[in-house]
Amino acid sequence: MSVNELKVALKYAKTDLDRDAALAKFQLDEDMQFFDGNTKHKFVLDQMQKDVLIAHTRQDAAHALITSLRLVNEIRIIKWILLTVLAIQVFIVFR
Repeated sequence: MSVNELKVALKYAKTDLDRDAALAKFQLDEDMQFFDGNTKHKFVLDQMQKDVLIAHTRQDAAHALITSLRLVNEIRIIKWILLTVLAIQVFIVFR
């Protein structure tokens, strides 16, 4: 995916998932030096390319962990809000 293709994909993305997928595809293509659209590309990697892929894999794993932890925290907040609203409703109904 070229930079221009990425810009178009981001412009017309309908959801955050579409944007994330476009960014991930662009990053992978950049990491693999895969810009010619040839789907039969053979991945012959030198040590530097392997090191870059390993570093990005670790970065992706760290990002996934942080995102998951943030989502767990958000869910806890939403649960607390819902329980509070329910308690208020019960109090109002039975007072």
